[in-house]
Amino acid sequence: MVDTTNVVVAGSGNNRSYIDWPAIIAGAVLATAISFILFTFGSAIGLGIVSPYRGSAVPPMAAVILSAVWVVFVATSSFMAGGYLTGRMRHRFYDASEGESNIRDGAHGLIMWALAVLLGAALAVGSLASLARAGSTVAAGAAAGAAGGAAAGEQSGSFDLVTDALFRPAANATPPAPTQEGAGPSRGETRDEVDRMLARGIARGEIVADDRKYVAQLVARETGMPEAEAEARVNTIIDKTIADAKRAADIARKTAILVACLTATTLLVCGVAAYWSATRGGDHRDNARDLGPMWS
Repeated sequence: MVDTTNVVVAGSGNNRSYIDWPAIIAGAVLATAISFILFTFGSAIGLGIVSPYRGSAVPPMAAVILSAVWVVFVATSSFMAGGYLTGRMRHRFYDASEGESNIRDGAHGLIMWALAVLLGAALAVGSLASLARAGSTVAAGAAAGAAGGAAAGEQSGSFDLVTDALFRPAANATPPAPTQEGAGPSRGETRDEVDRMLARGIARGEIVADDRKYVAQLVARETGMPEAEAEARVNTIIDKTIADAKRAADIARKTAILVACLTATTLLVCGVAAYWSATRGGDHRDNARDLGPMWS
């Protein structure tokens, strides 16, 4: 005799949706909670093995690789746990074959995955936008901050090291005479002016010849070195500064691209993992698989 207790007959008036939202939401909440706990735990470990000082603790490249591996592991395992819970908790309709039931379980896992991804994206959209902007405009942002501080009447400090190198007295140079009050700009005003010129130049990616010549004249006046020697110093330091800024912006851009590709790939792998684990959860549900011995 066939047991028809749980059989749903087509057209019997049962209008219940095939999408079991409570199971989906429960799986998404579980995946989010597990990932939050593991990411917090990983952050504590990471802070313990890295160091801001060169040559100590774990090398930077090794730390980056370990971080990437940890992120992939946490994301995949979290979605697998959420997918399994969703498949296990889904109410099955006994109006389909085993294959169709597995597809429905997997679809619930995918919906759980999509819901968790959308919630995470909604929470992190501000941070991701800031990261993208920082990666593409790191040099321009620093220059804009320096210019903004100068416009407000504050010393920006963004190019203090560069300015120090420009105005460092030469070994055999004649010290300049002290500037009398009212006779011209003070040394502090001169440094601020050079800071603003550096900010504009780095934001544009180049400092024009007229500005370089003017800065060389200021350097020659403040350090007492010949103007030709001052021009050589200015060109060398400015070229290096611009090259370093461009290199930093390029590294930030490539890093942002790499992080975006890794994130997208990880999320796709998590989608597959959520689908598979949801089918496993559904299979254990149908076969009344007891997981108690695992914890005993």
